[in-house]
Amino acid sequence: MAEDGKSGHAHPDGRPNQGVISFICSAEPGLLGALLAGLRSAEVKFLYCGNRELRDLCVIPGEGCICPSLSPSTPLALAAGLRSCVATQVRAIRPTELFTVSSAYIPELVEHLGGFTRLEELGPLLLEGSGQAWVAPESKLSGLLPEAKQQADPAAPRIVSCRSLLGPLVEELLCCTYLTSVDLTIRCDDTASAHAFRDHFLPRLGSLRSLRSLSLDFDATMSCGPQLLVGLARMLKVFGSTATSLERLRLGYMRFSEAADDVLVEMQMGLMQMCNQATTTPNGSRYPGLKTIEVCYPQDQELGGLDAVCVALEGAVSTLQKVVVVEAWGTADGCGLESLCELLQSCPRLREVDLCGELPECFNLAEFKSNVRDKTSSEVSINVRPIPRQ
Repeated sequence: MAEDGKSGHAHPDGRPNQGVISFICSAEPGLLGALLAGLRSAEVKFLYCGNRELRDLCVIPGEGCICPSLSPSTPLALAAGLRSCVATQVRAIRPTELFTVSSAYIPELVEHLGGFTRLEELGPLLLEGSGQAWVAPESKLSGLLPEAKQQADPAAPRIVSCRSLLGPLVEELLCCTYLTSVDLTIRCDDTASAHAFRDHFLPRLGSLRSLRSLSLDFDATMSCGPQLLVGLARMLKVFGSTATSLERLRLGYMRFSEAADDVLVEMQMGLMQMCNQATTTPNGSRYPGLKTIEVCYPQDQELGGLDAVCVALEGAVSTLQKVVVVEAWGTADGCGLESLCELLQSCPRLREVDLCGELPECFNLAEFKSNVRDKTSSEVSINVRPIPRQ
């Protein structure tokens, strides 16, 4: 572009073109938000940082910064973003990595998330029930949580358990009616937290009607893992009883080999009910059923984790088109791969299978492909891939 100050984007001396600035300054907040989304671009950053008038316009007095996408790199940055941004302008909250401690931002999530009514993407986020969090005395949580009410000094910050925030958090999450993608890691190492996730958080998560993609990882102790699977089964049951939009489900690090038979059957029935729905999604289109399943590192691979997964997934065979399995089989004898083959043979709409990780030497890949294609379609793509990067 020319650099004459009229038709170009910059003057010869490097100052931003006033015509560009005037155009942006007269634009609606949505365009300003789109501008901020490109701040990683050197040109956009130069334009923004070089003009105070433009910077001032990107802040709504009394409300906060206009920003359509939050990508915080620390837990404190996430908390600050939740407090400071204009909630109705934010479309995505995507931390740059999975934070290892959630107590720094869970109170802010509970306090502010319900106001992000146009939010479409959330995660990756870690949620943990153990540990404690600080709640400001002026926070609405101070009046909601029994733990906060019991503290004597009304001016002092309240200390509450993280698990007491899980119930209010999921209710705030349900206010995000445009939410289409959620990526959560649930960490649990005590019975009380496991019950909070099992009885309320996970089942209520199934009421997110607009959700199209859900990724769940469990980081749980041996005693808590089976309890979380009960919560997962209840969540799938809720999905099956409502007009859901869920098309992609990713399940990671779950102790399927510890799941009781009735829990696996409940998962199966929930998936079956969900995939057999003859309903329309919230946006008016017909619900196509669950199309993609990803199973990553089901525990314990050597003790039948993949076999148990396949029992649960039998409920989704009528609509599945893609199945991704990551390091799910026994390393010595390929435990679970036979069950996986039988599951895939029952999927009439199957189009693609990805086996990610190192397969055992005893596994006959050619025979596996032939058996699956004989029962489905010769066009089914079956791939062996490296483990995907996290």
